[in-house]
Amino acid sequence: MILDRFMLLQSDEGIHRVKFLEARQLVWGLNNQKIAFARACLTARMVNRTLLMPSLSASLFYKETDSLQPVSFNDVFWFERFNSLREGFIRLAHYSDLKNRTRVYNLRAVEANGLKWTVERDLEQLKQSIINGPIEMHDVIRVAGKIPFLWHDHWPVKDYARVFEYLVLVDEISKEADKVVSKIRRMGRQLRSEAGEGSSLQLAPYVTVHINIQWPCYAYSIAAGETNGP
Repeated sequence: MILDRFMLLQSDEGIHRVKFLEARQLVWGLNNQKIAFARACLTARMVNRTLLMPSLSASLFYKETDSLQPVSFNDVFWFERFNSLREGFIRLAHYSDLKNRTRVYNLRAVEANGLKWTVERDLEQLKQSIINGPIEMHDVIRVAGKIPFLWHDHWPVKDYARVFEYLVLVDEISKEADKVVSKIRRMGRQLRSEAGEGSSLQLAPYVTVHINIQWPCYAYSIAAGETNGP
């Protein structure tokens, strides 16, 4: 369900710089963490607040909260560049920008009377918190409960695209990724050369690198004596 148009900010200049939204640590693989980050960004935009920079995680096993190995967001992505390119649409802040840590509102989804929590009920709760709730009295809204990747999806695809477009890897990681791509292309050139001039193999303009993590996770669960995967 896409967020009602009247709830979206009408101006790209309306993001509060001194009021914040706080999300839980991002977990699972990097792609899932990027989705979780985008959902947190767009939720912060909905409530007209700056998102406090969440921690990423180097661990795949999100259930082991004591072993999540937090990684700073700006160790992976360019913080300053993200803010400069996305200024007005969404905004990211350091925790050091938070001057008052006492006025915190915990926004939690509560399942009443055993009813299943739905996308529609989740969105309605967010709307009511904005319209009738006490959130404006608080400097920080902390979304408690589920990790951001499991939050309900209320956002248009184009808004996700705007967030992803400016998640730029820091130079150290980008250079390592370039090395992998260069090695793959070098092997491709070697294969074409061995296949001969008559080969139909063509140079691809883009290379996608995918690492399958399902088996390591499953093997880890078996080693830990679990019956279900993480």
